[in-house]
Amino acid sequence: MTYTEALSELDILLGDTDNFTFTVEEKQRAMKEAWRDRFVVTKVSDATNTYSNLTRSYTITGLSTVREVRYNITNQWPETLPSDSYELVGTTTLNIEKDYRYVIPEGATLTVNGNYKPTTTDDITNEQMIEYVLVVAHYSTLKLLGAKKTNRFIKNDTNMNEIIALRNTLALDIKNLRQGLEQSYERA
Repeated sequence: MTYTEALSELDILLGDTDNFTFTVEEKQRAMKEAWRDRFVVTKVSDATNTYSNLTRSYTITGLSTVREVRYNITNQWPETLPSDSYELVGTTTLNIEKDYRYVIPEGATLTVNGNYKPTTTDDITNEQMIEYVLVVAHYSTLKLLGAKKTNRFIKNDTNMNEIIALRNTLALDIKNLRQGLEQSYERA
């Protein structure tokens, strides 16, 4: 699902395709907040580098954060490097500390496991993640609706108790979806 498609789904979810309750900008703000949520990440690996004792820096692609670095030689189980043996510089360079130059066998494949944080130009394809983003965006709009209701009169028959009850329901949904995302990461 693209960011634009997610905004359209949010319109339908809110029943606000005519932008009566929320402006386009308010819905975009809520969607960006949801897209940037710390749980909206994809587990990824990069195993494109071959280790050399003469090379300190390795280019990695498709990762925003590094969880672990492993090395592997043919027909052996991968070994995990201690977290103090490498450093991520920016999001594209992995530096191996000089104290570990000879711990890793020459010619070993380096596998970098981590997360990729999608931007609003990226698609989200995981169905659980899509549902999570939509619920978080929905929750954000209800926070905004509560602020609007407090600051000015809304001309309809929605009362504050209904808004709070719906926010509580969505907060519970977010909690349950986060647990589902964490469990799916553990299985990956």
